[in-house]
Amino acid sequence: MRVGLLVLVTLCVPALASSLGAQMTLSGRVIDAETRRPVAGATVLPRRQNGERLRGSFADAAGRFELVLPPEEGIRVRIERVGYQPVELDPHSPESHPGVARVDGGVVVRLTPRPFRIEGLEARGSSRCETNPQEGAATYALWTEARTALRAALLTEEEELVRFRIAAWVRLLGRGDRVLETEEEGEWVVTRQPFDAVDPDELARSGYVHFDGDSLTYFGPDAAVLLSDPFADTHCFRVDRGGLFRNRGKVGLAFEPIRGRTLPDIRGTIWLDASTGQLEHVEYEYTAAGSAGARPATGRIEFLALPEGPWIVNRWHIRMPSGGVVRPEGGRAQPVRLREAGGEVREVLSTVRHSPG
Repeated sequence: MRVGLLVLVTLCVPALASSLGAQMTLSGRVIDAETRRPVAGATVLPRRQNGERLRGSFADAAGRFELVLPPEEGIRVRIERVGYQPVELDPHSPESHPGVARVDGGVVVRLTPRPFRIEGLEARGSSRCETNPQEGAATYALWTEARTALRAALLTEEEELVRFRIAAWVRLLGRGDRVLETEEEGEWVVTRQPFDAVDPDELARSGYVHFDGDSLTYFGPDAAVLLSDPFADTHCFRVDRGGLFRNRGKVGLAFEPIRGRTLPDIRGTIWLDASTGQLEHVEYEYTAAGSAGARPATGRIEFLALPEGPWIVNRWHIRMPSGGVVRPEGGRAQPVRLREAGGEVREVLSTVRHSPG
């Protein structure tokens, strides 16, 4: 059995928008609209009119950011952070947005706090099983916060903003997930997630488990998959208030395949901190793959927000049945053993700040 793991103050701020040859520079500072303090870690995400993403950035500890953009019309820059209302501006006339001001020739972006409250986030009435998860007040509130953190993780990945040392392993687990054997796969220094990337369109088209003779390859979601239109088109969303035990203090956005989807897929929950809305982890299980009635293969991805702003996948695994199963009387079939392919970040070595251009 093989495994493929797929697993984002002062008002006198130096900022300007100017032409540099065939490029335009947009620099500024992001502050809290109420306290005037810097909003460190805010993501600055430019897009063309057709939705194509351009090279983004994070606000540093002082709230400063800088982008180099093509001078074309139609570009929009979205500035966001968990816990704040986002601001979207036109880089050619940023002061036209009420949250943006020019001061002494500079640009200051003021983000308004958006307190995260779980009161009233009840599961009933919050289901969303159409083409996107943006209807239903409770579901939308959770998806808004989760999406903000996922975009930061995706930006970190695409721009290779963090250099870290990771370790990977394959383990054999027994009853109660007791580790029976461990095979260390090694350690590497990387700036990109060490996973096999699979296009979201391909996952929607062919499923999350690929069969090849007597072997199976399991693919899990990363930030790009969870944010993609194909994922939204093939999954339902609802509020999960089940964080009373294993996930105490958390609130979840649950997802599952749309009705009638028979391909091997995944269902699970995106868990957020119930007090702050910060993304914590994603846990999921595979559907329509394996012995009927048997315990499914599962996966987990843990996210970590670094002080400098970038988000990384801190730990991950996929667990698959290995060997036969036992069926307790009146209970669900359980595998005798599980095979776990996983890894973790052992050390963050540095964060990378690309120079403009």
